[in-house]
Amino acid sequence: LNLFDTDTRWAFNSGQRSILFAASLGAKNIILLGFDCSINGGSHWHGDHVGLDNPTAESVTRWRGEFANTARALAGKVNIINSSRQTALKCFRCLGLNEALREVAC
Repeated sequence: LNLFDTDTRWAFNSGQRSILFAASLGAKNIILLGFDCSINGGSHWHGDHVGLDNPTAESVTRWRGEFANTARALAGKVNIINSSRQTALKCFRCLGLNEALREVAC
């Protein structure tokens, strides 16, 4: 991302940076998948990272706040739809994947 002329440096996590990157490239619709922002089902879909930091209740709360900042920054500019099956992230509109794909295809 640092090779591109974008300002994603203020972004806190890779998901947030990917949204900002897509928007900087002109994306008008972004569909999110796998953005659960919760540790209810475990820290990752694949298990903990051994010897590295893993999400905590505090970190996922911060993620949700950071995504809310992103939602505010892009409001009216980019249509962001969260199509994650399970999610604690409520700052983006939630739609099932098929419905989201139909909407953005028009």
